[in-house]
Amino acid sequence: MRFIFPGLYLRIAIFSLLLFSVSIALASNEKYQRLDLLKNHPDGTEYLTYKLSYSGLITGFVWKDLADVSFHILPGEMEFQGIKTCEGIMRLTTENHSFAELIHPIRYEWISLSDPRLERTYLVEQIDRGRSDNHRIVWLDWDKEKFRFYRKRELKEVEKAEVWDFGGDAEIVYEWDKDGRESIPEFLDRYPPVNDGQLGYLIHDKTENGLETDNAIDPVSLVYKLRQHDFEAQPQIDLVLTLEEDIEMYRATYVGKDQIYINKILIDALVVQVSRTDEDEAKKEGWVKIWFSDDAARIPLNFQAEAPVGKMRVKLTEQSLKKASGQDKSFPCVKQVGLSSVSVEANR
Repeated sequence: MRFIFPGLYLRIAIFSLLLFSVSIALASNEKYQRLDLLKNHPDGTEYLTYKLSYSGLITGFVWKDLADVSFHILPGEMEFQGIKTCEGIMRLTTENHSFAELIHPIRYEWISLSDPRLERTYLVEQIDRGRSDNHRIVWLDWDKEKFRFYRKRELKEVEKAEVWDFGGDAEIVYEWDKDGRESIPEFLDRYPPVNDGQLGYLIHDKTENGLETDNAIDPVSLVYKLRQHDFEAQPQIDLVLTLEEDIEMYRATYVGKDQIYINKILIDALVVQVSRTDEDEAKKEGWVKIWFSDDAARIPLNFQAEAPVGKMRVKLTEQSLKKASGQDKSFPCVKQVGLSSVSVEANR
């Protein structure tokens, strides 16, 4: 499930392993801001909520809920460097699940900007206001074939004093280096400054080569792209995914028809398996199976993958199913309507 929840899958999966060694004494009493899963969700746009659960040796192979998850994509007319884009949003929070909140509180958002055809992602933003407290942005600079990374500037302790992070390895920080190795582009200059207004909120982290492909999309855009594909006509489709600074080839394969319960409601479904195209990498990384509703809406009903000594799943809630069922409408991001400002407000 690495490509569905990049950076989070491993962290959440190791909860099962931490159970053996983490005691109540290690728990933090610190309270974290609640994450509104409905934030910036315009009326009339599809909004899906899920429960992330684990089943395995530690839980006696009984499913235990760890987090709440939401998916939606805003088919806005937001422009990124003159290009119309759609905004894909995934949020994950442990705030309603005491066990996960005790071990590692998470308030996570994944926000991406992609073209309306869901073939090319331009910007990916990851924010966690839980215990990790980080904010990272990747700009896929297609013109220069580079990945440009930015992160939240932090206060660091140096010789028992707190100093602001300027990036780089140099001991001496020059004025021209105050934003890291490169200056912050204007389209990212939207956050309140720090240090009494003297320093920018973001700092350039690094720039990497390797964006040498025609198209690549992020994992959230992938979910919506698969919804639009006709797997009965074309049972297999190869896709290029961007994961941090990596570009990897994945293959989505139609497995067949199935039925799945959402609470007590039995739903007809199509099952698709996603894995790396390289067999060795596929064995090492594993697979994700996705159950889509067998109707025009192709609602993602369930995601399931192997996890340490067990399985992980992300399953649609009954409330969300009832709202989404029977809505035979154009897929998100095909029809351009409205304007989103979720990225701009993500840090407020």
